[in-house]
Amino acid sequence: MHHALEIVEVVEIICGHVAPSVELRRRKDLDADDWHKNLKKERALALDALSQFARTSTVFLNPALNALWSYQGTIVNLLRVMRGAWLITEKWDAGCEEQDVAITQLRPLTASDRDRFLFYARRVKSFSLDDEGFLKPPQIYDSLGECIHAPCILPHLQRLDWSPANDELVKHVQLFLSPAITHLTANIISSSEIPMLNMFTLGCPNVTHLTVWADGETPQAILPISKLVCALPRLQFLDVPGLDARALVHIARLPTIRHLRLTADVAPLPSLMPLTESPDHFPALTHLEHYSPYCTPALLQTMLQCPLTEFKFWSHIAATNSVVAAFISTLSHHCEHRSLQYLCLQIKANPSSPLIDTNELESYLVGEEILKPLFSFGNLVSVQLEYAVGFDIDDGVIRNMARAWPRLEALVLPHHHPYHLPLIRVTLGGVHSLADYCPLLEELTISFDATAPPPKIKRSSRVYGEKLWYLDVADSPIRTTRPVAKFLHAIFPCLDNIRTFKSTHTTSRDPQLLSFHRVWKKVVAILQELND
Repeated sequence: MHHALEIVEVVEIICGHVAPSVELRRRKDLDADDWHKNLKKERALALDALSQFARTSTVFLNPALNALWSYQGTIVNLLRVMRGAWLITEKWDAGCEEQDVAITQLRPLTASDRDRFLFYARRVKSFSLDDEGFLKPPQIYDSLGECIHAPCILPHLQRLDWSPANDELVKHVQLFLSPAITHLTANIISSSEIPMLNMFTLGCPNVTHLTVWADGETPQAILPISKLVCALPRLQFLDVPGLDARALVHIARLPTIRHLRLTADVAPLPSLMPLTESPDHFPALTHLEHYSPYCTPALLQTMLQCPLTEFKFWSHIAATNSVVAAFISTLSHHCEHRSLQYLCLQIKANPSSPLIDTNELESYLVGEEILKPLFSFGNLVSVQLEYAVGFDIDDGVIRNMARAWPRLEALVLPHHHPYHLPLIRVTLGGVHSLADYCPLLEELTISFDATAPPPKIKRSSRVYGEKLWYLDVADSPIRTTRPVAKFLHAIFPCLDNIRTFKSTHTTSRDPQLLSFHRVWKKVVAILQELND
């Protein structure tokens, strides 16, 4: 045996590389179903390898078991180690994505059961209910609590994701709470689950990462969520629907908070904001995500040159251009220009909302003067700008964007159907500017008029957008194929993937869009010929 394997830390590092990660990134080349299948397969292979490690020698036993049991998505695996104590039946109902798990207790639990349970339970660092399905009956947790007879049945637990499938599981979360927990996630799907937030307040005082989902129960959950937040002095990451004024003051003055996400469309910020602009507010905040065009500026106004690196804003409220102008101006004034790298502004009406009246469309158009304050953020790497009606821009605006953001790697700037205002005034010349001034650009979504003749390209030894591989042309009009394909190949030599509005909206029956889609498919075929 190699002498390096006599060092416990080395063996732990080896097992750590084999272990499946709890936080795996989504692969771009796979759709959601394939990604989940691959994820499940890779996880099974990793767990099998770890179990073989544990059986190989005593050197690997504890490090491999620690990695093998580090994450558990159900309590069932721990029940199985209590030999002969439970009858576990798993069943998948036809047409149901959730698994039914029926558990019958066969005998009283003993001290040896407790010892076997804790031998593995103390290795669990992360626990969730992701793989538990519908556990029947949930009263098995009562038996566990009586047997283990400890404040927390997983004594070294650091991450807890409690998203129960039924209300009966809510009270049993107490068995998992301890001061060791630093990452806490909860999903509130009914008002009967709100009381567990009070349990978190008492049982998990050292949480640094808090996520609470409360779809449908947001108004009732705001107060207990805020109470919980006020009890956490070490917060670094906060993802909640909203906060009351007291909780907002608390997190604004925390020197540790780096990531803030408030997901409710309406929060009591404008009327209850007790803060004024100060450099002491959010001194370490680098990621901010919010969902209201009226509340977000009020939040930004409490900051003074906040060192944000990522700002995301989503709204299903179709705000007028005057509201958008005030929003962008506030962002430019209160955010440090050199630090921001990732910007997402998505302001568009809910699909179920009625269309904006044609006579009012002019008050919803966003042009260069409104967008110009964003040009001061010179280190942007990713920009996503989506607006309810669209952007009234031309090649000159695109050129100014490209010059202002030379480090750009991804740009999303679609033209929103079904509104046909403003007319698309960006041409292939604007696309050429992006290739010319943004050499790092890899992904581009933009609507442009490809019916106009492509501009001439000056002969040069320089290769333009050699990194760009993905182009989404949305509803871009086009007539001829080969001139456009040759032009795109000249400025984006690695381009091999073009999508259209029809690619993502497969039910669309607009004859004009269908016509454009067919022509763009021919462009893709020509590009493939040129690449070969």
